[in-house]
Amino acid sequence: MKKPILQSIEFYEMYVETSTGKMQTYTGAVAFGARRAEGCEVLKILTPTPDLRVLHEQLGNLHHARLRERLIFLQMRETQVTDVLQSFCQQGLPLPNVYDDSIARLEGFSVFQLACYEQTCRIPHGETRAYAWLASRIKKYGAERAVGGAMRSNPFPLIIPCHRVVKKDGNLGGYMGTTTPASWQLGLKKTLLEVESLHRQPSLFALPNLVAIA
Repeated sequence: MKKPILQSIEFYEMYVETSTGKMQTYTGAVAFGARRAEGCEVLKILTPTPDLRVLHEQLGNLHHARLRERLIFLQMRETQVTDVLQSFCQQGLPLPNVYDDSIARLEGFSVFQLACYEQTCRIPHGETRAYAWLASRIKKYGAERAVGGAMRSNPFPLIIPCHRVVKKDGNLGGYMGTTTPASWQLGLKKTLLEVESLHRQPSLFALPNLVAIA
């Protein structure tokens, strides 16, 4: 597989309530690869951040990164991908399931990563599941740490909703490589789950009053 070439970048925004009760604008980005006659090729999704300097640094690093993984949308164009991310972040509208063969395909992942991400995408919009639940679904019992590693290395956050994976006791766990409760990263994870609740689509087998299912 040839190394994909970064062709364009689109930005999207969401609003996050800070610990002081103020609303702050967070900005994220989508890096796109080679142009296609139909659809588009996503090389990386950068989660929204409150610090544009951090975002610009991440974008600069993309030019030197391996960017082995690809998310290929079969019919959606670049602006449509950005629009659905924007609608999710600001209104909580459900995102497309990339494991629907008619919508997209994933390339460049290990078998373990693909198994983790497929089950993550099966968590209903507006719900959460525990790391242990995810490990059991892929028949890797007791592999919570490995599952957590797959969530941290997810190159397409939001679209592959790793924010829906939490600790067994319902605590948020980690996000974007940090577990510090007061961090903006954990604040973002909390906000993403709150935004999803605006358009919650509970599964038929969801248990009432439970945040996470072990």
